[in-house]
Amino acid sequence: MKKRFTGAAAFVLSASLLLSTACSKKDSKKKSDSDLNEDIVEVVEDYFKNLSDMSFKKVKKSVEDSAFGDLDLKSDEFDVLSAYLEKVEIEVTEADGKEKKGTGSATVSVTYVDLKTIVKDLDDSDDAEEYIDAINAKKAKTKEEEIELDMVYDDEWKIEDDTPVYDLLMDEFDTICENISGGAPVEPDPTTTESTTEATTAAPTTTQDTTTTTTTEATSEDSSTTGIQSPTGMQTLPSPGITDRHIKVGQDFLDTCGNHGFTYELSQGNEYDTYLLSLPADDMALIYCEFKDAATCDKYAEQLINQVVYTNMHMDKGETVSDEWDGNTHHIYSQNNSAYNGHSIDMFIYRDDTIMVFVAIDQFPQADVAIEYYELLDELGVWKL
Repeated sequence: MKKRFTGAAAFVLSASLLLSTACSKKDSKKKSDSDLNEDIVEVVEDYFKNLSDMSFKKVKKSVEDSAFGDLDLKSDEFDVLSAYLEKVEIEVTEADGKEKKGTGSATVSVTYVDLKTIVKDLDDSDDAEEYIDAINAKKAKTKEEEIELDMVYDDEWKIEDDTPVYDLLMDEFDTICENISGGAPVEPDPTTTESTTEATTAAPTTTQDTTTTTTTEATSEDSSTTGIQSPTGMQTLPSPGITDRHIKVGQDFLDTCGNHGFTYELSQGNEYDTYLLSLPADDMALIYCEFKDAATCDKYAEQLINQVVYTNMHMDKGETVSDEWDGNTHHIYSQNNSAYNGHSIDMFIYRDDTIMVFVAIDQFPQADVAIEYYELLDELGVWKL
């Protein structure tokens, strides 16, 4: 039986990224149910349920002072907000309070549709139905943020002020209101707890591309430059250290792949969003990752090279192995790899400050890779033909 490559490789990489951040996901932060103040949990959950139902009168019953009390929505705006809030999901991870003192707090993990991406993708459309369709789309990007709510007790627990909720959920909605009706329902607060990764472009520095056929070990200079070690017989060249963001990012990247027949699955953590893209033919796979900052991106890039590419995927088992950089893309080619029944493995790893893209192509023995695959990489900006 022929041993397939990219399906297994994509699974290994996806599992590696997910497992390595499992301890940082919300389940690990949640206190046991016995440690939570159940009365506070009930109030917070009722609040968000009523908010999702657009029952603002009931919302006010759970809050001393609600930031949603002054909303003045037109029909189209109401419909968009209703679709948006219906998608909000929450989990109370901490809830503490003492009735005698009359104060408490709740930590809430909030998952919501990323309206900023939708506004950008729709090019500031003034059509409310387009926003509703985008919000309800299965592929709509979501975000997960954690907020703190102060609680007060006077015969019953209430949220003291729901401004953190408003700041998180409503800032970009006000932009949509401006687009479809020419005015926001409420003047947005300039502060927000939302953390968003923006594409940045820095001036590239000049670097020389190098190709090496493996016959020597990695030098100490290479490992000190990149923090990456390769096994005996493989040479890992250091990154040029430039940030030359020429790739497509976000939804533009995903849509381009979709136009070439790819489907994707999204997985999210506190440190990254990762999209696993695959073809029915299973001979090419891509993984697109957005990280919260450069340090986190570097950490996972190092893990990817050390634990996945050279160890789990046995790239050193090829008859020859070439290893080169082009801009911010690391290209590793393992020819006639004995670990994969003589298949050749063509691998591309793009990384800059906050974006990493992993591409694996399975080349069957005595067969050529479809030129369309490399044309796609060129179109995405991952590798130049």
